Amino acid sequence: CGLGFFLIFNPDLGMGRDWDLFSVFNAGTIVTAALACCALIDSTELRQKVLVIMTSITLLHTGSWVMLNASEKQSVDRFEMMRDTRLWGAIAMKNSSDELAAMYRKQNDYQSAARYYKEYLTFDSSNIRILSNLGEMYRRLGNVEQEIYYNQKAVDFGSSVYSVYANLSAAYLRLERYDDALNVLIKGMELRAQRPTDVNSIGLLLIRTKQDYGRALPYFLQAAEMDSTFADAYLNAGTCYHHLDDARNTQAYFSKYLLMRPDAPDSTEIKQLLRSL
Repeated sequence: CGLGFFLIFNPDLGMGRDWDLFSVFNAGTIVTAALACCALIDSTELRQKVLVIMTSITLLHTGSWVMLNASEKQSVDRFEMMRDTRLWGAIAMKNSSDELAAMYRKQNDYQSAARYYKEYLTFDSSNIRILSNLGEMYRRLGNVEQEIYYNQKAVDFGSSVYSVYANLSAAYLRLERYDDALNVLIKGMELRAQRPTDVNSIGLLLIRTKQDYGRALPYFLQAAEMDSTFADAYLNAGTCYHHLDDARNTQAYFSKYLLMRPDAPDSTEIKQLLRSL
């Protein structure tokens, strides 16, 4: 009765997720049926026959399921055949789309994975995880416009995953949309503990987009404070001080940079600049 109920009234378990029928969820039913057989049938011979029949039916069902799912193609074809909105509700359709997308993603078939993630969105257009997964598929496919479109949607809906913001910022940078890249990166950094490289990147973006050395400087100083061995932070801070006509701090930070990287490609240029101060 329990098996029939789940097959008929809950297709999420009975059809699209039929592995659930062999999980711990139904272990109590199986054990109870076996104990009831032993308790209610007095004849040992008859009890053995009933248990053999029950075991055979269970193995027949299990064996056919294992054989069917042993072939990936057969399993996928069966899954596709059963995905019918006349039989399945929205939850079952979403779950099946998610599972198929995950399978193709593992196979590096990002185009097929993207197709199923899109199908998922027809049932739940604001799912942040699926939107960001779709953005990731297009990133791997090299489609910057679609990557931005879906990652931006994930951000707009309030994604809490920093990598979504970082990837979106990097995509904007590739299109030379520096203002958008800066705004997204700063927003993403509000969600997580800041790393020196992240803070340094904000300062660099401020210089590239706005030539705003005064606004960028605190980020480089913060990066240097967070990691005193982070040479780029001292280089960038020295550059800001130089543009702000602060000779003393320019010399101090460039000197620290040269101590950390005496053989840096730009070391000769920096030494010449220091001699001119």
